[in-house]
Amino acid sequence: LLGLFGLGAVVATTRLLRRPTVAAPEQTVRLHVASAADVRQLLLAGRSAVEQGALAEAVAWFTQALAVQPTLSVAHFSKGVCLAGLGDHEGAYAALRAAYDLDPREGAVRLELARAAARTGRGAEAMEAVGPLLALLPQLADDVIEDDAFANLRDHPRFLAMTGRL
Repeated sequence: LLGLFGLGAVVATTRLLRRPTVAAPEQTVRLHVASAADVRQLLLAGRSAVEQGALAEAVAWFTQALAVQPTLSVAHFSKGVCLAGLGDHEGAYAALRAAYDLDPREGAVRLELARAAARTGRGAEAMEAVGPLLALLPQLADDVIEDDAFANLRDHPRFLAMTGRL
């Protein structure tokens, strides 16, 4: 997650930003962020929290980054993945939908949106999102069909056809 940032920057982040105190994922971090350049530090803090397994804290960091730069697809994506990990599938869907709307050609965003859509009963949208990936990379079909997120689609004829099971 957010692999483009180096470890040195994460260490610097812990000196520049105070860690948020988060009681629930929907709470946001309150920091004074002066510029879009500071968004990078917020993303790094979120990544660090993910690496430590503190997903609720990571959500708070990504939410703060989005308060400064709301069109940052990677922040929506990262927030969505963390919310899914916390079991907040509706929140994950909303964040991943925002990431997809900003960057519909990104494969990872498309796959995670499909997973979130399937988990929230949006089967048609899940198939719309994952279909082009399966057409481009048919070797993903086994992983997709076995993914528990898609369990409610396993008997759908269109899903079975897309995954080569029909």
